[in-house]
Amino acid sequence: MTWSAVIRNQRTDRLNQQYRCGPLRSRGMDNARNDVIRCPHLGSPSHISSSRSSKETFATSFDSAQLSVLSHRLLNDVLVIPSSRRLYILAILPIHQSSGQQHFECGEIDVNAIVRMAAFLDALKNINESHMLKEIGADIGAIIVDSCSTDLRSVADLYELLSGTNIQRSDLIGIIRDDSTFMPNTEQIMRQLNVPVVNTFFTSRLTTQTSGTLPSMSLVIQSIVEALKTYHSTCVNLIFDEKYADSILEFQRVAVTESVCVEVAIQMKNSSSAVAEATVRRLLLAEARIVVALLSEDTWIQLAKALRSEMVIAGRFVFIAMQDQRWSTSRKFIESWSTFEQHLISITPKTPVNHDLEIQKLTENIPKLQLPNLWLKQFWSSAFKCHVESDERISGAASSFSKECATSQSLNLTQVAPDVDVASISLAAHSIGVAFRAFVDRVCPGALVISLSDCVNEPLTAFHQSIVDSGFVHHLSDIPVSFNHTTGFRDVSIRVNRAQYIEDRLQFSEIGVFDPLQNEYTDSSDSTTASSSTSTPSRSGSFLLMSSTCPKSSCAREVAKSAVRRELPSITTALTDIQIMVFTIISVLAALTCLMCMYLKVISIGEYRNLTAVTFLGLALLSLSAPAFIIPPNGVSCTLRKLLFPIAISVTVAPVFVKSVMIWKGIRSSGSSILIAASIVVIQTVISTEWLFLSAANATEFVSTIHGTMWRCSPGDAAEALTLLSCCLVALLSLLSFVFSLASLRHSQSLQHLMISILAIAFEIVLYVSLPLIPYKTRDTVMATAILTFAFLTLLLSYLSRSSEKHEGESGTMQVGLVFGTCNREVPLDYLSCVKPLPLLPEY
Repeated sequence: MTWSAVIRNQRTDRLNQQYRCGPLRSRGMDNARNDVIRCPHLGSPSHISSSRSSKETFATSFDSAQLSVLSHRLLNDVLVIPSSRRLYILAILPIHQSSGQQHFECGEIDVNAIVRMAAFLDALKNINESHMLKEIGADIGAIIVDSCSTDLRSVADLYELLSGTNIQRSDLIGIIRDDSTFMPNTEQIMRQLNVPVVNTFFTSRLTTQTSGTLPSMSLVIQSIVEALKTYHSTCVNLIFDEKYADSILEFQRVAVTESVCVEVAIQMKNSSSAVAEATVRRLLLAEARIVVALLSEDTWIQLAKALRSEMVIAGRFVFIAMQDQRWSTSRKFIESWSTFEQHLISITPKTPVNHDLEIQKLTENIPKLQLPNLWLKQFWSSAFKCHVESDERISGAASSFSKECATSQSLNLTQVAPDVDVASISLAAHSIGVAFRAFVDRVCPGALVISLSDCVNEPLTAFHQSIVDSGFVHHLSDIPVSFNHTTGFRDVSIRVNRAQYIEDRLQFSEIGVFDPLQNEYTDSSDSTTASSSTSTPSRSGSFLLMSSTCPKSSCAREVAKSAVRRELPSITTALTDIQIMVFTIISVLAALTCLMCMYLKVISIGEYRNLTAVTFLGLALLSLSAPAFIIPPNGVSCTLRKLLFPIAISVTVAPVFVKSVMIWKGIRSSGSSILIAASIVVIQTVISTEWLFLSAANATEFVSTIHGTMWRCSPGDAAEALTLLSCCLVALLSLLSFVFSLASLRHSQSLQHLMISILAIAFEIVLYVSLPLIPYKTRDTVMATAILTFAFLTLLLSYLSRSSEKHEGESGTMQVGLVFGTCNREVPLDYLSCVKPLPLLPEY
């Protein structure tokens, strides 16, 4: 398509004014003979006489949208595509960039916006010509407002549009917002209108009645964090402005959840150079190399200048930012890339497979889409750095070029707007059209719908739900188009690019893709390259290292605490730990050994054999309680620590105490001695049970002290000390056993009791004093090992000492001594075995 063909088509299309705009007439001027028709796409106003029949038609409910103000600013900012009904889509597009200190004036035209507007008009035309709307005899118009990427100008245009024209709130069925600029006042007006809004960008501020053809920033944040985890980066810095203030809170929450440390979070309150330079100086003091920069256009430009003025070493930082279509077309960005020497990673939606074919179709159809002549001339001037003709109304880029545009110049949108995305705005228009047909079929089927309020008084809330519920197949989407009912936005794949300024052009190379359905990030770099780097070298020839850590920062410690807090200990963890399993096997073998000794003691003929057998039973229980201290703290292991251990050690010490007293008193063994020992065990069981139920409600507790950070049994740091304190009765019995054994030391078994008592007293005192001084990770191992060692030494002391045969003769017992091939006939037959020799059973 040549420029002369565009001009020729535009002159021909002047005759078809009804398609492009409605009559602009003041209210109360129905009796005027001439109405002025002002079309923003025409070179000058045209005067057309109107007959009585036309005035009567305008008075009906089928009136097209009419602009009746004398504001030249509004006439230059608004384009009306009329509808035979009162059904209009309000489209807010940044046709021009902002200009001036107050950001109220319109500056250079945005060539990307012209292409997106062409895609919107083409989509609207396809909707109206489809059977979907023809079957109900309806068509949808549009009111396009040029926001100029400024909040104040958009507010002024919307106010005059809704107060100075015949366009009412009831005429609007939806708003397509294609301008991602931070515009809080405009958002306030849209909230008051309560009209469903469909965003075509990553939404950073969530409001009611708002959906989007691209995901919200929460999904973008998730993709960034997943990419950081893939490249083993655990620490980042954040810089943001007021546009992304809400998203930063979400980023910090997700970062803590995924164990990514946010070392420094800096809010740039304005786009001044002083703030940008102060931000760069703070970044240089941080350890993290990766910087997530969520900034608007002006703030980003000031940051790029500050990096140059502060003479930051090339490649010092890796910036992760939202990719902007103006990066490749706006003059202020193009001029800054040549001096930008840092690594840049951009986040953008994944381009659909048919996007290039759509761009080719738009290249052919732009002259047929009835674009405003003024905007088209500015677009052509900015695209090819030339001026069309001498026209005072053509400002910005057109007035700054001295070269006149050639009439044979061919348009190539791939070169003019290489990074433009037309899928999002085209899908937004189709979603409103599909939702309108579904809403009419559901609410008022078969009715002649002039406006949405014909069927129901307050239709906008229900119509917004119809947009969210809409689903259709579109050639610009790889999958069927549908909205997430929870968020109201589409879940599309997000592409992570590396941006490089090579040969005076910004080029993008894909390094990864985040799939929202699978919630995983896939690295697209060369498989031969390490996972912490990309396969595309920088201008200096080095590869981009994506690894960033800050082990010395305070946030790294906090992240480590959060990671431990999230990993709740469980029994399944112990089943997969080899060390724990080996220790448990050793403990079980020790318990079986103690049970075997208990059995051998029961079948012997010692005077105190029953009490000694009970002691061996306690040693078996004590061996089984040892793994509970090495298993990660959980409900089961903590209960065993507080209940099984005190009972086991009481079963071990109580018989020794009873025997010591009986030997000191010279009392023979009887059934009452077992009852006394059992009573002591019952008392200890009651004490331990009360301590268990009167302790903290939760079995485990997260603690972080100088001894470490981990989950502990309640009450945390003092868990083992309180468990040992609950065994104070056992400590008292051990002390009394020591005293009575010392008093009756002449008896052959008193020496054993004395050594066991000393071992029990030393066991409790050493653990009670030393455990609070030991780190948490070592404390559990020391406790478990000490319990198993105590059981082994007690069992060993029971067999190292010899029994006095004289004492055994005085007590009337008989010693079973079996040797190889011989049998002692003085022993009753129940205790003899001549088949196999049995070892000599020691007695104490």
